[in-house]
Amino acid sequence: MNSKSKRLVSVHVEQSEFSVAQVAQLQQLIDSGKTYRIRTRSDVNDPASKYVMSSVPACLLAAAKFHEILRVHVDQHGHIRGIWYQTLATGCPPGGSLPKKATKLVTSVSVDMESKGPKLAVEPKPKSPEEEVAAKQPPQSFMQKYWMYMLGGVVLLSLMGGEDDSKGGARPGPKK
Repeated sequence: MNSKSKRLVSVHVEQSEFSVAQVAQLQQLIDSGKTYRIRTRSDVNDPASKYVMSSVPACLLAAAKFHEILRVHVDQHGHIRGIWYQTLATGCPPGGSLPKKATKLVTSVSVDMESKGPKLAVEPKPKSPEEEVAAKQPPQSFMQKYWMYMLGGVVLLSLMGGEDDSKGGARPGPKK
């Protein structure tokens, strides 16, 4: 087995054989148009781990003369994350029937190790001169930040003021 990873991957596959009863069950799956499903634990050393499953139409397994291809995807800890399952056949022949005898299953297995993502740069991004100056200054008070808006409001209010007192002297009071 070839691996692009430096980690050692071990795969043990036993030669399987369908018994006469299992071939009959597979024929029932084919006749009813159902799928043939495989499953395994995500952590083969933990019987309580969740199952990882994959399936193909049952007729494809028979059309491929019981040759199956498995690609097992595992993470860096050796846990199974997925199974890609296919056969050598691409289509189901109409009305096929299986032999009434025990049949050997030919399995090809490859393992894909999950690669780690790219490492992020740890060194900080250089700051511009304006950011460095702003970082060195202490925080400003409310008046220091907004004095120009307050001054503008005072000037605006003084320009919109009331009547000019120099023209008519005192304001007239209420009439009696």
